[in-house]
Amino acid sequence: MFFAWQLGIRIPFRGSFRGEVFQVKDKNGWLAIYHSVTEAMTESVPFAIQEREENDLVWISFAFLGRDVSICVRREFRDDALRLVRGIFQRKTYGDLDVRGRDVLDLGANVGDSAIYFALNGARRVIALELFPSTFEIAKMNVEANRLGDKILLLNEGAGSTGTVKVDARVLSSKTATIAEARGNIEVKVNSLGDLVKRFSLDEAALKINCEGCEYELVLDASDADLSHFQAVMLEYHRGSRLIAKRLMKAGFVVKTSNNIFVYNDRFPEPRCEEGYISAKR
Repeated sequence: MFFAWQLGIRIPFRGSFRGEVFQVKDKNGWLAIYHSVTEAMTESVPFAIQEREENDLVWISFAFLGRDVSICVRREFRDDALRLVRGIFQRKTYGDLDVRGRDVLDLGANVGDSAIYFALNGARRVIALELFPSTFEIAKMNVEANRLGDKILLLNEGAGSTGTVKVDARVLSSKTATIAEARGNIEVKVNSLGDLVKRFSLDEAALKINCEGCEYELVLDASDADLSHFQAVMLEYHRGSRLIAKRLMKAGFVVKTSNNIFVYNDRFPEPRCEEGYISAKR
Protein backbone atom coordinates (compact mmCIF):
# COMPACT_ATOMS: atom_id res chain seq x y z
CA MET A 1 0.00 0.00 0.00
CA PHE A 2 1.34 3.42 -1.01
CA PHE A 3 0.11 6.94 -0.33
CA ALA A 4 0.08 10.02 -2.58
CA TRP A 5 -0.34 13.54 -1.28
CA GLN A 6 -2.85 15.40 -3.46
CA LEU A 7 -4.38 18.71 -2.38
CA GLY A 8 -3.43 17.91 1.19
CA ILE A 9 -5.36 14.63 1.21
CA ARG A 10 -3.68 11.28 1.76
CA ILE A 11 -5.03 8.88 -0.85
CA PRO A 12 -4.34 5.12 -0.60
CA PHE A 13 -3.72 3.07 -3.71
CA ARG A 14 -2.07 -0.18 -4.76
CA GLY A 15 0.78 -0.30 -7.23
CA SER A 16 2.86 -2.78 -9.17
CA PHE A 17 5.50 -2.76 -11.91
CA ARG A 18 4.65 -3.96 -15.40
CA GLY A 19 7.39 -3.68 -17.96
CA GLU A 20 8.99 -0.25 -17.64
CA VAL A 21 6.04 1.48 -16.01
CA PHE A 22 4.54 1.58 -12.51
CA GLN A 23 0.79 0.97 -12.43
CA VAL A 24 -1.49 2.28 -9.72
CA LYS A 25 -5.12 1.27 -9.18
CA ASP A 26 -7.51 3.08 -6.88
CA LYS A 27 -10.48 1.49 -5.12
CA ASN A 28 -12.72 2.17 -8.14
CA GLY A 29 -10.46 0.28 -10.51
CA TRP A 30 -9.11 3.32 -12.36
CA LEU A 31 -5.53 2.85 -13.49
CA ALA A 32 -2.81 5.50 -13.39
CA ILE A 33 0.57 5.07 -15.12
CA TYR A 34 3.91 6.34 -13.78
CA HIS A 35 7.56 5.71 -14.57
CA SER A 36 8.58 5.13 -10.95
CA VAL A 37 7.23 4.78 -7.42
CA THR A 38 8.62 8.23 -6.59
CA GLU A 39 6.73 9.79 -9.46
CA ALA A 40 3.52 8.06 -8.37
CA MET A 41 3.90 9.41 -4.83
CA THR A 42 4.64 13.01 -5.86
CA GLU A 43 2.41 13.53 -8.93
CA SER A 44 0.01 16.37 -8.10
CA VAL A 45 -2.63 15.49 -10.69
CA PRO A 46 -3.52 11.82 -11.25
CA PHE A 47 -4.06 10.59 -14.80
CA ALA A 48 -6.57 7.78 -14.61
CA ILE A 49 -7.11 5.42 -17.50
CA GLN A 50 -9.10 2.30 -18.22
CA GLU A 51 -8.09 -0.53 -20.56
CA ARG A 52 -10.14 -2.91 -22.64
CA GLU A 53 -8.73 -5.75 -24.74
CA GLU A 54 -10.27 -6.62 -28.08
CA ASN A 55 -8.61 -9.47 -29.98
CA ASP A 56 -4.98 -8.33 -30.49
CA LEU A 57 -5.79 -4.70 -29.64
CA VAL A 58 -5.87 -2.71 -26.41
CA TRP A 59 -8.15 0.31 -26.02
CA ILE A 60 -6.82 2.96 -23.60
CA SER A 61 -9.54 5.32 -22.37
CA PHE A 62 -9.25 8.49 -20.27
CA ALA A 63 -10.77 11.93 -19.79
CA PHE A 64 -9.23 14.98 -21.46
CA LEU A 65 -10.61 18.53 -21.42
CA GLY A 66 -13.95 17.23 -20.20
CA ARG A 67 -14.23 14.66 -22.96
CA ASP A 68 -13.84 10.89 -23.05
CA VAL A 69 -10.94 9.86 -25.29
CA SER A 70 -10.04 6.35 -26.48
CA ILE A 71 -6.77 5.31 -28.13
CA CYS A 72 -6.37 1.86 -29.69
CA VAL A 73 -2.97 0.14 -30.06
CA ARG A 74 -1.65 -3.30 -30.84
CA ARG A 75 -1.15 -5.32 -27.67
CA GLU A 76 2.63 -5.61 -28.14
CA PHE A 77 2.92 -1.79 -28.03
CA ARG A 78 0.75 -1.40 -24.96
CA ASP A 79 3.49 -0.18 -22.57
CA ASP A 80 4.95 2.25 -25.11
CA ALA A 81 1.46 3.56 -25.83
CA LEU A 82 0.74 4.15 -22.15
CA ARG A 83 3.91 6.19 -21.89
CA LEU A 84 3.10 8.19 -25.03
CA VAL A 85 -0.52 8.83 -24.06
CA ARG A 86 0.52 10.07 -20.64
CA GLY A 87 3.25 12.24 -22.17
CA ILE A 88 0.98 13.82 -24.77
CA PHE A 89 -2.28 14.22 -22.86
CA GLN A 90 -1.15 14.69 -19.26
CA ARG A 91 2.38 16.07 -19.39
CA LYS A 92 1.64 17.88 -22.65
CA THR A 93 4.71 16.96 -24.66
CA TYR A 94 3.46 19.30 -27.39
CA GLY A 95 2.23 21.98 -25.01
CA ASP A 96 4.69 24.53 -26.43
CA LEU A 97 3.08 24.22 -29.87
CA ASP A 98 0.29 26.79 -30.16
CA VAL A 99 -2.33 25.13 -32.38
CA ARG A 100 -5.45 27.12 -31.47
CA GLY A 101 -7.23 28.27 -34.61
CA ARG A 102 -4.37 27.05 -36.81
CA ASP A 103 -3.87 24.36 -39.41
CA VAL A 104 -1.50 21.74 -37.99
CA LEU A 105 0.80 19.57 -40.10
CA ASP A 106 1.49 16.40 -38.08
CA LEU A 107 4.34 14.42 -39.65
CA GLY A 108 4.77 11.02 -38.05
CA ALA A 109 1.20 10.62 -36.80
CA ASN A 110 1.71 7.09 -35.39
CA VAL A 111 -1.69 5.87 -34.09
CA GLY A 112 -3.20 9.35 -34.30
CA ASP A 113 -2.62 10.26 -30.65
CA SER A 114 -0.96 13.62 -31.31
CA ALA A 115 -3.47 14.51 -34.06
CA ILE A 116 -6.31 13.86 -31.61
CA TYR A 117 -4.54 16.00 -28.99
CA PHE A 118 -4.20 18.89 -31.47
CA ALA A 119 -7.81 18.63 -32.63
CA LEU A 120 -9.12 18.67 -29.05
CA ASN A 121 -6.88 21.64 -28.23
CA GLY A 122 -8.53 23.86 -30.80
CA ALA A 123 -6.69 23.24 -34.08
CA ARG A 124 -8.72 24.36 -37.08
CA ARG A 125 -7.57 21.39 -39.16
CA VAL A 126 -4.98 18.64 -38.62
CA ILE A 127 -3.25 17.09 -41.63
CA ALA A 128 -1.63 13.95 -40.27
CA LEU A 129 0.78 11.72 -42.23
CA GLU A 130 1.68 8.17 -41.21
CA LEU A 131 4.04 6.18 -43.44
CA PHE A 132 3.38 2.65 -42.18
CA PRO A 133 0.14 1.15 -43.61
CA SER A 134 -0.67 -1.04 -40.61
CA THR A 135 -0.22 1.84 -38.18
CA PHE A 136 -2.23 4.10 -40.49
CA GLU A 137 -5.19 1.69 -40.24
CA ILE A 138 -5.08 1.84 -36.44
CA ALA A 139 -4.86 5.64 -36.58
CA LYS A 140 -8.01 5.67 -38.73
CA MET A 141 -9.81 3.60 -36.09
CA ASN A 142 -8.77 6.11 -33.43
CA VAL A 143 -9.89 9.16 -35.39
CA GLU A 144 -13.26 7.51 -36.07
CA ALA A 145 -13.67 6.29 -32.46
CA ASN A 146 -13.18 9.85 -31.20
CA ARG A 147 -15.49 11.34 -33.85
CA LEU A 148 -12.83 13.71 -35.20
CA GLY A 149 -13.01 12.90 -38.90
CA ASP A 150 -14.22 16.43 -39.62
CA LYS A 151 -11.06 17.92 -38.14
CA ILE A 152 -8.34 15.37 -38.91
CA LEU A 153 -7.27 14.47 -42.44
CA LEU A 154 -5.24 11.28 -42.09
CA LEU A 155 -2.97 10.21 -44.96
CA ASN A 156 -0.94 7.03 -45.50
CA GLU A 157 2.06 9.02 -46.72
CA GLY A 158 5.55 9.86 -45.55
CA ALA A 159 7.65 12.99 -45.26
CA GLY A 160 11.18 13.67 -46.43
CA SER A 161 12.44 14.06 -49.98
CA THR A 162 9.82 14.03 -52.74
CA GLY A 163 9.27 10.56 -54.18
CA THR A 164 8.07 7.15 -53.06
CA VAL A 165 9.31 4.33 -50.84
CA LYS A 166 8.31 0.69 -50.71
CA VAL A 167 7.40 -0.55 -47.26
CA ASP A 168 6.30 -3.81 -45.68
CA ALA A 169 2.57 -3.56 -44.97
CA ARG A 170 3.01 -5.75 -41.88
CA VAL A 171 5.45 -3.43 -40.12
CA LEU A 172 4.02 -1.18 -37.41
CA SER A 173 5.63 2.12 -36.58
CA SER A 174 7.19 2.44 -33.14
CA LYS A 175 9.34 4.91 -31.26
CA THR A 176 12.41 3.48 -33.07
CA ALA A 177 11.04 2.38 -36.46
CA THR A 178 12.79 3.73 -39.57
CA ILE A 179 12.06 3.44 -43.29
CA ALA A 180 15.20 1.36 -43.80
CA GLU A 181 13.85 -1.30 -41.44
CA ALA A 182 10.48 -1.49 -43.19
CA ARG A 183 11.44 -2.16 -46.80
CA GLY A 184 8.77 -4.12 -48.66
CA ASN A 185 6.59 -4.06 -51.75
CA ILE A 186 3.87 -1.51 -50.88
CA GLU A 187 4.60 1.83 -52.52
CA VAL A 188 3.93 4.87 -50.33
CA LYS A 189 4.17 8.50 -51.36
CA VAL A 190 6.77 10.71 -49.64
CA ASN A 191 6.39 14.51 -49.53
CA SER A 192 8.79 17.37 -48.98
CA LEU A 193 7.74 20.23 -46.72
CA GLY A 194 7.31 22.45 -49.77
CA ASP A 195 5.03 19.84 -51.40
CA LEU A 196 2.74 19.84 -48.39
CA VAL A 197 2.66 23.62 -48.00
CA LYS A 198 1.47 24.01 -51.60
CA ARG A 199 -0.90 21.05 -51.61
CA PHE A 200 -2.82 22.18 -48.52
CA SER A 201 -2.37 25.96 -48.91
CA LEU A 202 -0.81 26.21 -45.47
CA ASP A 203 -0.24 29.63 -43.95
CA GLU A 204 0.53 30.67 -40.37
CA ALA A 205 0.35 26.96 -39.57
CA ALA A 206 1.86 24.81 -36.83
CA LEU A 207 4.29 21.99 -37.62
CA LYS A 208 4.93 18.85 -35.58
CA ILE A 209 7.57 16.32 -36.67
CA ASN A 210 8.35 12.97 -35.07
CA CYS A 211 9.53 10.66 -37.81
CA GLU A 212 12.67 8.92 -36.47
CA GLY A 213 15.26 10.77 -38.53
CA CYS A 214 13.38 12.36 -41.46
CA GLU A 215 13.36 15.68 -39.58
CA TYR A 216 16.81 16.53 -40.97
CA GLU A 217 16.03 16.38 -44.67
CA LEU A 218 12.60 17.92 -44.09
CA VAL A 219 13.91 21.02 -42.35
CA LEU A 220 17.38 21.37 -43.87
CA ASP A 221 16.09 20.99 -47.44
CA ALA A 222 13.14 23.36 -46.92
CA SER A 223 13.44 26.85 -48.36
CA ASP A 224 12.91 30.03 -46.35
CA ALA A 225 9.70 30.45 -48.33
CA ASP A 226 8.48 27.00 -47.26
CA LEU A 227 9.28 27.66 -43.59
CA SER A 228 7.65 31.11 -43.71
CA HIS A 229 4.24 29.41 -43.83
CA PHE A 230 4.68 28.17 -40.24
CA GLN A 231 4.36 30.23 -37.07
CA ALA A 232 5.34 27.45 -34.68
CA VAL A 233 7.38 24.26 -34.99
CA MET A 234 7.95 21.40 -32.56
CA LEU A 235 9.94 18.32 -33.44
CA GLU A 236 11.79 15.44 -31.90
CA TYR A 237 15.38 15.16 -33.10
CA HIS A 238 17.37 11.92 -33.07
CA ARG A 239 20.92 12.85 -34.12
CA GLY A 240 21.58 16.17 -32.44
CA SER A 241 19.87 19.55 -32.52
CA ARG A 242 22.56 21.90 -33.85
CA LEU A 243 21.87 21.78 -37.60
CA ILE A 244 18.10 22.00 -37.31
CA ALA A 245 18.23 24.75 -34.67
CA LYS A 246 20.63 26.77 -36.84
CA ARG A 247 18.39 26.37 -39.91
CA LEU A 248 15.26 27.44 -38.05
CA MET A 249 16.99 30.47 -36.54
CA LYS A 250 18.17 31.47 -40.01
CA ALA A 251 14.51 31.32 -41.11
CA GLY A 252 13.51 33.74 -38.36
CA PHE A 253 12.44 31.47 -35.50
CA VAL A 254 13.32 31.77 -31.83
CA VAL A 255 14.49 28.28 -30.91
CA LYS A 256 14.84 26.32 -27.70
CA THR A 257 15.74 22.70 -26.99
CA SER A 258 14.54 20.45 -24.18
CA ASN A 259 14.83 16.90 -22.79
CA ASN A 260 18.29 16.46 -24.33
CA ILE A 261 19.68 12.98 -23.69
CA PHE A 262 22.33 10.75 -25.23
CA VAL A 263 21.27 7.28 -26.34
CA TYR A 264 22.82 4.40 -28.25
CA ASN A 265 20.89 3.57 -31.42
CA ASP A 266 22.59 1.18 -33.86
CA ARG A 267 20.02 2.00 -36.54
CA PHE A 268 21.88 5.23 -37.33
CA PRO A 269 25.36 5.66 -38.90
CA GLU A 270 26.59 7.23 -35.64
CA PRO A 271 25.08 4.97 -32.94
CA ARG A 272 25.69 7.39 -30.04
CA CYS A 273 22.90 9.86 -30.66
CA GLU A 274 21.65 13.01 -28.97
CA GLU A 275 17.86 13.02 -28.74
CA GLY A 276 15.42 15.66 -27.53
CA TYR A 277 12.87 18.25 -28.61
CA ILE A 278 13.13 21.53 -30.47
CA SER A 279 10.38 24.10 -30.20
CA ALA A 280 10.49 27.20 -32.37
CA LYS A 281 8.26 30.25 -32.59
CA ARG A 282 8.20 33.48 -34.53
